[in-house]
Amino acid sequence: AAAAITSGLEKAFGEGRVVVMQTNYVGARFSANLAKTAFSLVVLTVLAILAYATIRFGFQYGLGAVIATVHDMLVMICFIVWTRMEFNSSSIAAILTILGYSINDTIVQFDRVREERRLSPTEKFSDVLNRALTITLGRTVITTLATMITVLSIFFFTTGDLHDFSLALFVGMVSGTYSTLYIASAFVLGWENIQAKKKAKDQATPSSSFDAPKKVAPKKA
Repeated sequence: AAAAITSGLEKAFGEGRVVVMQTNYVGARFSANLAKTAFSLVVLTVLAILAYATIRFGFQYGLGAVIATVHDMLVMICFIVWTRMEFNSSSIAAILTILGYSINDTIVQFDRVREERRLSPTEKFSDVLNRALTITLGRTVITTLATMITVLSIFFFTTGDLHDFSLALFVGMVSGTYSTLYIASAFVLGWENIQAKKKAKDQATPSSSFDAPKKVAPKKA
């Protein structure tokens, strides 16, 4: 097939004017193995993130981190499909790299929330979360911009797989930055609000041990 394509190009543009830089062939079996490997790696990564965040912070934090991470993964996959980028080992590496980048940012945010909550245990959780986000926002923006400079340098000064790799990384970094603030943290806030309402409802419900006094019928003379 490669020889036939080269021969056809030489007939169209002239013999000796066609140079084959690279030839790749992806069969159905290889594509299936690649998809299976990518799915297994992503599932293992998500489970590891859930276990780590749950042990360190709590189940609601672990679940929020997983939701934000899955969101970043879906954004990158949709971008790869939309741009018709080749899905290969570089694409898988870019997805796994962003998963690590995103969870690192989320862990830093959750760690700050935990510290602020210890300092102000009686303060409303939404105020604690807002202050923690404000404190870490500058660090997040500066770190992301500094990393983006390197990614953009790779994008503009390379070609081939590295070019696609850097473009996928750029999109994933943008997604990972806002998912930490607006998805992971928002999920934890929603969880805490539900738990607070449930606790208030339980406290407002009268205890079953205190029964209403029974009426006694008067005795007949």
